[in-house]
Amino acid sequence: MPKSLTKPSITQLRLSPSLTSTSIDRTIGLHATYMTPRFDEFARQHPFVGAKIGGAQWTTNGTWVQEFQNATAYGTSGALASEIHEVHGAIRDRYRSFGGPDGFLGLPIT
Repeated sequence: MPKSLTKPSITQLRLSPSLTSTSIDRTIGLHATYMTPRFDEFARQHPFVGAKIGGAQWTTNGTWVQEFQNATAYGTSGALASEIHEVHGAIRDRYRSFGGPDGFLGLPIT
């Protein structure tokens, strides 16, 4: 993956005095622009997830989350559509109760 598409870590954001909220917003915006088509492709490959609800959101642990009508999809910056995983139904509710990707279970892998 090209270096320019690598999302900065939280540590890099905290340690870089040259970063402003505007430059951080631009960096996150760049990744959202990159991730949105990946989530769109994922939805085309998995139509049961339903329509998107809002846009892709970046979490503090570097995970991208996209809500759909019937599922929640998770991916990391640079993820291809095949590397995005979804959770749905009662398992999604239970996964969220354990903290979702920030909890001890981490990101879904299958």
